[in-house]
Amino acid sequence: MCRQESVAEFQHLCVFVSSLCRCISCLLSKSTHVQVSDEDEYKLVVQALRLNTLSKLTFADSQRFDALVRDVFPNVPFKGIC
Repeated sequence: MCRQESVAEFQHLCVFVSSLCRCISCLLSKSTHVQVSDEDEYKLVVQALRLNTLSKLTFADSQRFDALVRDVFPNVPFKGIC
């Protein structure tokens, strides 16, 4: 899979996760969850992607993966994973 196809897949995933979060916020009562901004949503997606993926990759592949994530989410800062 080329880099362009990977970016397209990540963008599709981003749309899916965003839609899922909107559906969840519609289904849950307003008093049981915190409203999350789009910016916070993107931060959570990036954090979850990295947390669940980086441990399974080689160092070289993890650098490529992070580059792809940065391409798809250019304005989202990375947090360290502890």
